[in-house]
Amino acid sequence: MSNLIIYAIQMYQLLLVLYAVISWFPQASNTPLSKWLERLCEPYVSLFRQFIPDIGNVSFDVLVGILLLDLVKRVLTGL
Repeated sequence: MSNLIIYAIQMYQLLLVLYAVISWFPQASNTPLSKWLERLCEPYVSLFRQFIPDIGNVSFDVLVGILLLDLVKRVLTGL
C-alpha cells in the first residue's frame, strides 16, 4: 500500500515540475495541457502561496510543494 502512495507522490511531483516549466512559456498558457495541469496543481500550490512571498518575479511555492512531498515520501519510506 505504501508503495502505491509513494508512486502517486512521485507522479504528482512530476506534474508539479511540468506545471512550473510550462509557466515559464507564456505561449503555452492556453494549451489543453497547461489548463489540465493548472486544475491538478493549483489547489495544492495555492496553499503555499499564502505563506511564501515571491522574490522578484520568481515564485517558490511549487518548489516548496515538491520538497514537502519529498519529505512525506521519505517518512513513508522510513516506516
